[in-house]
Amino acid sequence: MEDTRKVYFSVNESKLQNQEKLSNQIDNIISFLSNRYSKSFKKATFSIGYNRDDFFNGKFTLEIKFYL
Repeated sequence: MEDTRKVYFSVNESKLQNQEKLSNQIDNIISFLSNRYSKSFKKATFSIGYNRDDFFNGKFTLEIKFYL
């Protein structure tokens, strides 16, 4: 069984329109988590959806799943 970690972030919906900002945020998240846990990962998957009150607050939820 693979060792996985899931991380959830609430992101402003305006970043869906600006791919550069979204890409920069994802890169920063991956860099932060890699440094924090001092582990390299084989791959990462991304999912976007709405969680709780995201839709009403102009946000979406970004799930990143790391496979260690």
